[in-house]
Amino acid sequence: MKHRWRAAAAAIMVICAAVGVITTVARPRTDPRRPDILLIVVDTLRRDHVGAYGYPRATTPAIDDLASSNIVFTNAYPNSNWTKPSVASLFTGLYVSQHGVKQVVTDTAAALPTTQRLPEDATTLAEILKDQGYYTMGVVENVHVSAKLGFSQGFELWDEIPYGATNVTNTFLYHLDQTRRERRGKPLFAYIHYFDPHAPYYRTRSFEGEGAVVPGLQEAKSTDYRWTTYTYGVDRGLIGLSSVERQRLVDLYDGEVRNADTGIARILATLKDERIFDDAWIIVTSDHGENFYEGRRLTHPHDCFANAQIRIPLVMKMPAALERKNLTVTDTVELVDIAPTIMAYLGAEQVGGMVGANLLPAILDGQGVPGRIVIAESESGVIVLASKYKYWRVPMAAGSVEFLYDEAADPLEETNIRTVEMATTVKLAAAYRDVTDEAKRRQTLKASGSVQLSQDEVERMRSLGYLH
Repeated sequence: MKHRWRAAAAAIMVICAAVGVITTVARPRTDPRRPDILLIVVDTLRRDHVGAYGYPRATTPAIDDLASSNIVFTNAYPNSNWTKPSVASLFTGLYVSQHGVKQVVTDTAAALPTTQRLPEDATTLAEILKDQGYYTMGVVENVHVSAKLGFSQGFELWDEIPYGATNVTNTFLYHLDQTRRERRGKPLFAYIHYFDPHAPYYRTRSFEGEGAVVPGLQEAKSTDYRWTTYTYGVDRGLIGLSSVERQRLVDLYDGEVRNADTGIARILATLKDERIFDDAWIIVTSDHGENFYEGRRLTHPHDCFANAQIRIPLVMKMPAALERKNLTVTDTVELVDIAPTIMAYLGAEQVGGMVGANLLPAILDGQGVPGRIVIAESESGVIVLASKYKYWRVPMAAGSVEFLYDEAADPLEETNIRTVEMATTVKLAAAYRDVTDEAKRRQTLKASGSVQLSQDEVERMRSLGYLH
């Protein structure tokens, strides 16, 4: 009897194993027309510190590996030079002048300052994808991208608790596992925002430099304002920055970039283990770059649109069924292009007022992206990129200051040719007005009421250099 029970049990195990194999082999692939979509943003990641774009240090092996056999956009730009307006444009496909989210604070008279939030009448990418049947998930580390400020619109799961790349990764992977039942039958849209490369830079195990550094540059705590005091002085020409100190900042920054990349590597490995990777659409980019004393500027001041601050990476992996690999797109693209491109792929109706271009012809058919000017805006200035020229305007109390650079002849932007080529300056200033006026005519969001920052949010913004 015992032998018969063992034989029956063995038979059952064989049958179960066979069923498991059959189930595994027959597991249906994700519909390539409704792929899982992961949008990964690495805050403050400048393009030329990514290996896929020629950086010699091993700062981004995971991004580089993704780029090596997929799609690399070599000329990608954000639509602002700092996080809140840039991500608002990424989410909505609108220029900053359309959605209006560009102020750090709107009122400092009260005990605690107020700030802008993304308007309620904004139609976000998450809302669009949720309407398309997607399960929408956001895991974020950035005080400027929060539910309180309107960025969770359309997300079924929104987690802004994580601190540091390891926690962001762990939190995303935890939610990925815990939401299996809710997501069953639904494709996934995940927005993952890493913050590590943002100043102040913390020490890591990677790229540690040697040499003495002035107090405050080593490792500023979240409540230590030496960092912001020092960078404020450097940025305004009150004090200088030696080559040793600059290299120390670069070492720290590169280590933070590697931290974020390590998190991305873990996410991609998990997707592969769970057989999600091949059919997924994965987008890796940044909200803006960073300055390391180029033009005597540090970090990413809101009146600065230098190349180091507005040149960002953009890497895409399309679903395997499309067989789009080893493609380099050299045409100029912007963050506002991402939402309309995803919508076009899914066959979703385009939201009125979106200014971004559909990149699918370039991705799927190798066609060029239609030529147009690039516009980036903040509360402290605007730029227009057109052909080889960059027009840059900063409003001042006594009137605007204008710059014009020939990017082909002067990539370091050392010579302002505004007066030499006044006709071009006037033309690009007029082009900015025409394009943004037309965009605002098509759609301008109703401004939301300002929200009051908490004491904790004020402290965090101070530690990051946003409040002085």
